[in-house]
Amino acid sequence: MSNIKLTFVGTGSAFAKKNYQNNLLIENCSESILIDCGSTAFRSLAEMKKNPAGIKNIFISHLHADHCGGLEEAAFMHYFVFRPMARKRYKELQEKFPFDPTKESKHSGPELTEYGLLQRYKDEDFKPTIISTINVLNNLWDNSLKGGLNSIQYQLTLMEDYFKTEALVHNDKRHASFTKCGLRFELVRTDHVYIEKKFDVPSYGLIIENNAGKQVLYTGDTKFDYETFQWLFKNCDAIFHDCQLYDQQASVHATYNELKGLPADIKAKMWLMHYGDNFEQFDPKKDGFKGFVKQQVEMDFGEV
Repeated sequence: MSNIKLTFVGTGSAFAKKNYQNNLLIENCSESILIDCGSTAFRSLAEMKKNPAGIKNIFISHLHADHCGGLEEAAFMHYFVFRPMARKRYKELQEKFPFDPTKESKHSGPELTEYGLLQRYKDEDFKPTIISTINVLNNLWDNSLKGGLNSIQYQLTLMEDYFKTEALVHNDKRHASFTKCGLRFELVRTDHVYIEKKFDVPSYGLIIENNAGKQVLYTGDTKFDYETFQWLFKNCDAIFHDCQLYDQQASVHATYNELKGLPADIKAKMWLMHYGDNFEQFDPKKDGFKGFVKQQVEMDFGEV
């Protein structure tokens, strides 16, 4: 057992109605990160009784609405609700505990723990942080968020009014990574949609590694791309793979039948995600997979 928990907020495709859109929440005792924030993320979090104010980090893999369509709601919720609440609570605790909670003290207790977390968060003005590559972040505001977020009462606003950003550089010479929740996240370029050549429209998966060296591959959205993933398939301990349930010419997602042709040892450690509403017609365990990952079910990182 580990203190790091994975919960798929949704497991469905962009068009799924039986399951919410494929987003993943990762939590440890003091920190959390949401991997993608689609249009259905906050409805699912409410059903799970998860407080979205506690989600301080959001990784965006690419700019489709099922992966970033919930950011407008996140922005307004933090700006108008969570940040004023955090400032008020911080002031209350500051008056009660007139010392720096991040330094050693003879005092302890849940309020002091809360004060310490707020003290660290205060440096970011109680804003959540969006993490992605520079090429995704450069387009996120102008092409996805600006229409709904660039004005509030009596004021024009910008990205930095709502979010902190952590911009990563990822290319052939430099593989980007970051650390959250006691885990190391390394980016993997995925062949999801392209115009003229492979990878020219930014989209990313993640290799997620804990301190013990366990590696989990989270493909994000991708075509069937054995060339890119072959080494990772063999070396990662568990795999969460994008899966479209119907065959399609020029598909932008790996299909069930393509994945079914993978070697047995790879399928045996592969969970299928981002699937359609007709999933009940399939028997992934019979076909050698670990199964369809289930939404809103907590999983232990050490046991997936």
